Amino acid sequence: QAQLTRMLTEAGVGGPRRVSGQERQTSATAAQVRWLSSLLVSRSRVFAQLGAQGWMRGARRAREDAQYAVQLAEVLPQIAADGRRAVGTRAGVPASSSLSDADAEADLAARASAWEHLAELCESGRDVVGAIYAYEQLLALQPPFSPSLTSALSAKRGMQELVLLSHRRGLEGARR
Repeated sequence: QAQLTRMLTEAGVGGPRRVSGQERQTSATAAQVRWLSSLLVSRSRVFAQLGAQGWMRGARRAREDAQYAVQLAEVLPQIAADGRRAVGTRAGVPASSSLSDADAEADLAARASAWEHLAELCESGRDVVGAIYAYEQLLALQPPFSPSLTSALSAKRGMQELVLLSHRRGLEGARR
């Protein structure tokens, strides 16, 4: 948690700010954390391409950025809940009513994108156990037959579920 706070502050998201000549501690908004998570996924893709071209540190940095993106994306529900409480306290509005469906969908999409990218990196790095875990998390967020998914995304999640099953069987076979 401390590392995430430090990373957010270094990126200019949250942290101490001067307001009216006084320094105040501000917290990151869910939109800022979504943006930073998305940025880390994109940067991770660049590092993965550099690693594939022979840059030795590329694969390691790609994996680190993907893991940071997942960590950031996973704190989104807590940040959103904290933001709802703060808005509700200021406006006298119940906390549950101030999160829009669009924000909830954006949070879910950011979390799914981060887990999906981590699963892809684990697969490319031949880390079957990591890929299994990442696919389990992804498919828990967006099951293949969820009515909220487009048909293309539903088909993609279905294929990822097959890959997950295949990895599980392969791992079980290797343990015997």
